[in-house]
Amino acid sequence: MRRLPCLLILLALCKPPLDRDSATGFLEKVHSADRAYDDQARFMAGLPGRPGSPYLMRENLPAWRNHQQKMSLAWQKTMSNRLQKFADWSAAERKTHAIADRVVLYPFSGPDTPSMLSLYPDAPLYVMAGLERPGLFPNYLQWNDPALSQALMHIDRALYDLFVRSYFITSHMLKHLQEGQAEGTVPLMSLFLVLQGYEIINVFDLEYTPEGKFRQLPFGQLDRRAPVLFARIVFRRSQEKAPSAREQSILYLRANLADEKATLNPAIMQFLSRLPPANCFLKSAAYMLHSPNFNVMRTTLLDRCQVILQDDSGIALKFFAPEKWKLKIYGSYARPIASFSGWTYQADLASLYQSQTAQPLPFNMGYHWQDGAQNLMLALRQ
Repeated sequence: MRRLPCLLILLALCKPPLDRDSATGFLEKVHSADRAYDDQARFMAGLPGRPGSPYLMRENLPAWRNHQQKMSLAWQKTMSNRLQKFADWSAAERKTHAIADRVVLYPFSGPDTPSMLSLYPDAPLYVMAGLERPGLFPNYLQWNDPALSQALMHIDRALYDLFVRSYFITSHMLKHLQEGQAEGTVPLMSLFLVLQGYEIINVFDLEYTPEGKFRQLPFGQLDRRAPVLFARIVFRRSQEKAPSAREQSILYLRANLADEKATLNPAIMQFLSRLPPANCFLKSAAYMLHSPNFNVMRTTLLDRCQVILQDDSGIALKFFAPEKWKLKIYGSYARPIASFSGWTYQADLASLYQSQTAQPLPFNMGYHWQDGAQNLMLALRQ
């Protein structure tokens, strides 16, 4: 049984790289749009509805106007303090190192689409993964003002950690999402997409078939209690700003990626083995890939990824073979915060920072958001 994951990964390595048009070939074509998801995401994000939106009539409610003010202020602050700086820095680094647009892998992401899209805004497909469930969209059209006020207040609180810290604390987020009845990641991802200037074309549940394909189902149809769930958001840049924009997709995998769980689930293992060459992003990943309990996921990323950008909570330095990877460091390395102290300090990474000149970072992101001891490492396959 232990040989199965390695065999699947080796088989995947024999496949040629996929170009942009074929990167989403294992997904069904989207033949129709459902603007209901975009309309609701804009309402949740505090953005005015487009003509014809059923939410226009609710935008005069005090609850929504208060929510709009809070969201606008928080988003503007997040953009100016972190995301725009990250986007500008990322664009310069992609150009310097000739990093191509590929499928993007962002494991242990939760619903953090803002960081991912600031780093790689033009990928054909983003694969995100976390323990949080995809959830469902609440029907705010049927709620009275007091109920709506409470729900929007909990959305504001669910987003607080990402706006302030740059990452989600799962227990905080889930508590407020459940109380606001937006119970999962997909509603929040949709909210962030419209804030970043995208429009949502459609949202689906995905059922993984033995043939290695995804069968698209209406969003919310699959059992939300299942241990493994796939969901897809199809989106594009706003047609008002980019009339010829191409479709992009986020594929969200709800699953426990630890070896003992992932290797027992054929859908996860087959999906991982079929991933095309990719760019990877790891941030605030709880140091899980340092652990021997995540060998399969770590091996998959090191085998499939052409570029890995991560902070020290991602893959430990000792796993990057010098003959395979060219490394560039940024910022400064400090001991992990108290929540992760004891076994996550990397003496070899500290030595690397002492022996090389690290390029400074113009933003704070990750677990050291308060003290500015931000580090990033760019690993380029040789």
